[in-house]
Amino acid sequence: TVPAPITVYAYGPNQASLVAAPVVGAVAGSFNVATLTLANGFHTTAGITAGGNVGIGTTAPNLELVVRGRTLFDNNSGDGYPRALGTTIATAPGANFTPGTDPQDSLRTLTLATTGGGSRPVILTFRNLNNSGAFWDIIADGNTNKLYLQAINKSPAMSIQTDGNVGIGTTTPTSTLTVAGAARNAAAILNNTTTIDFARSNLQYTNASCGSFNLHHLQDGGSYSFVVKGTTSASCTFYAYSDAGTTALTMHLPIDHAATTSGTHTIYVFLVVGSDVYASWNPGL
Repeated sequence: TVPAPITVYAYGPNQASLVAAPVVGAVAGSFNVATLTLANGFHTTAGITAGGNVGIGTTAPNLELVVRGRTLFDNNSGDGYPRALGTTIATAPGANFTPGTDPQDSLRTLTLATTGGGSRPVILTFRNLNNSGAFWDIIADGNTNKLYLQAINKSPAMSIQTDGNVGIGTTTPTSTLTVAGAARNAAAILNNTTTIDFARSNLQYTNASCGSFNLHHLQDGGSYSFVVKGTTSASCTFYAYSDAGTTALTMHLPIDHAATTSGTHTIYVFLVVGSDVYASWNPGL
């Protein structure tokens, strides 16, 4: 038994004393110095309280373990370098991950777990301590078996179900993507070429007049708009593809499709159903 306070000395390779760090508080019971190693990394800021609290980078830990400074947890990654301002966790998985399978604990880098009858949540919080508005939670809810993303005291902005359905603005998505509220696409893109790549935006326009256009990346179930602002009367011809011009789709133009009206704009809307593209138009605008 060692009375408090005690002083632990750390020695370098040449046995010269480097630091003398008083242990904070009383130490009760048996204390075997041979089993306690304080490396030089502790310097003089290590602390162990009478209650068993341990501090690294602080002599006054108020919890079981308090670390002041950057931390690195490295499980044989071969890197050994902190990659964050706060905490870095590095591992060396022995296999690749296959989507749709259980990665098993041997591949997981970090696990957040909870108990409580199978219905309790696991919550990961992101917050700015100086800004109450910057407060977000990712919640794995054991009660509903759903994953939620929400701001503090707000309805979930996004939810994901175990069947893969994703909800935006709703916690009960009934399809692969369910959006409750208005949805805005990327800004309309000016495209004065004859190739309209809808992978960039599903709303595009040209200042040219009608002619022959190649429509790329039209996806099944998608709706796309193309505005012809050129004011010279001409007929539009469209060639549709599901990719960058290799896999052709069948274009269906309206039976009244004809040359555009001189001095006006024309709007085309394309609806993709399987390998067919159905076009509608609104001329004379």
